[in-house]
Amino acid sequence: MPNINILVDTSQPLFPERLVEFLHNEGVSAKLFVCPKSKVSLEPIKWILRLLKDKANIIHFLWGDNNVALYIIPKLLGKKVIIHWVGTDVLRVKKKPLVREIIKRVANLHLAVSPWLADELRELGIKATVIPLIPTYLPKVDITWPSDKVVHVYLPEGKEEFYGVFDTFNLAREMPDVKFLITAHSGKGMPQLPNITYLGWVDDMGIVWSKVRVYLRLPKHDGMPLTVIEALQRGKYVVWSYEFPYCIKAELFESTKKSLITALEYSGLNKEGMEYARHTFAPSVVIKQTIAQYRHILGR
Repeated sequence: MPNINILVDTSQPLFPERLVEFLHNEGVSAKLFVCPKSKVSLEPIKWILRLLKDKANIIHFLWGDNNVALYIIPKLLGKKVIIHWVGTDVLRVKKKPLVREIIKRVANLHLAVSPWLADELRELGIKATVIPLIPTYLPKVDITWPSDKVVHVYLPEGKEEFYGVFDTFNLAREMPDVKFLITAHSGKGMPQLPNITYLGWVDDMGIVWSKVRVYLRLPKHDGMPLTVIEALQRGKYVVWSYEFPYCIKAELFESTKKSLITALEYSGLNKEGMEYARHTFAPSVVIKQTIAQYRHILGR
């Protein structure tokens, strides 16, 4: 079997760098690979020339809804193509039957970050193996249970409706004794309730996690968000619109409110969830699963 030599597409922030770092730690040759954005500049030609010269035998794309030429050209040049589906890319290709058929035939391997994404892809005729993305490092810190009832909500600016903004603010209105810390949003154009604090983009989430008891996540569609894993790893309770081990499923508004109240009343860490997430999603575990897939397609 040939040595594994990977080019990792940089479509997603943070994840490619983390993947390359852990591949290096395992002795695997890997580099970042920037895909061309413009069709009319010299960018695509330079991209193809780099592919021709590079000794990489696998291109790992961390997004499923790219221009199909980005998948076809490496395949024609003798590279193995992996498409890693992460969430909304699945929603987008549902509306593109021709693109879907091309992708299905070109990729040597499809990966999905969660079982439910793999199920959605199966309905589209795409068989995907479940491999999550590499989680962030979990720092060695003493984790204590906060004394205040505080909820963390991730609410990206410009995608408020998709991330359940209406239920989030209704919960905040009906639970005035609970503090809501909202990340990824400046608060512009949003309700300015006394129990809501907008933190904007936060680089060091450790400070936020140390203050909260519950992570509330209510998107219409999701992959396998690393914030859920990180919350569990830190012993937090998670109320989420998906059913997942050691999380509480959010359904209709009233039941979500009851679940949130219950989770906030717990007197200590979510220890079972913490143990599950630290074992199942340990970077050392995930990177070995990923490398096994590389070996699999090179050994065909």
